[in-house]
Amino acid sequence: MTISTATKRKKHPDKAKLDDFIQKCRDSVKNQIVEFKASKLHPNGYYYSDLTGYKIRNSRKAQCNHVIPFRELVYNFIRSRKIDLNDINSLPESELTAILKDFAAHHERVAVLNILTESENKRDFYTNREKFRHWTEFYIN
Repeated sequence: MTISTATKRKKHPDKAKLDDFIQKCRDSVKNQIVEFKASKLHPNGYYYSDLTGYKIRNSRKAQCNHVIPFRELVYNFIRSRKIDLNDINSLPESELTAILKDFAAHHERVAVLNILTESENKRDFYTNREKFRHWTEFYIN
C-alpha cells in the first residue's frame, strides 16, 4: 500500500468567489445554450461543426462553444456594472437574481455561439488559454 504525500493546494478565497459567481452566470444562461444547440440540430439527428463543417454523428460529442470566451463575457459584465466581487456573497437573494437576469440579457445580446466537436473545443481551449484573463484581473478596480 502506497501512501500519497501529495497535498492538494487550496484555492485562493477570492478565486473561489469568482468561480462561484461564474458558475451562477453559467447556470443563468443554460437555457439559452440548450435552445441554441437545439436550433442547430439537423432533422436527421446530427450536428455540423461550425469550425470544419464536418458532420458530428454522435450528438453527445457536440459541444456549444463561445467565440468570445465566457470568462471574458463575465469580465466585461462585471466591469460595466461595477460589481464588487468581494460583496457578491453578502447581497440579498433578490439583488443577486436581478444581477443574474441582467447577465442573461447581456449574454443573449453579446455572445456568439458555435457548435464544435469535443476534440475541437478542447484544442480551441488549449491553444487560446494564454489569452484568457487571469482571475486576479477581476478584482482590479
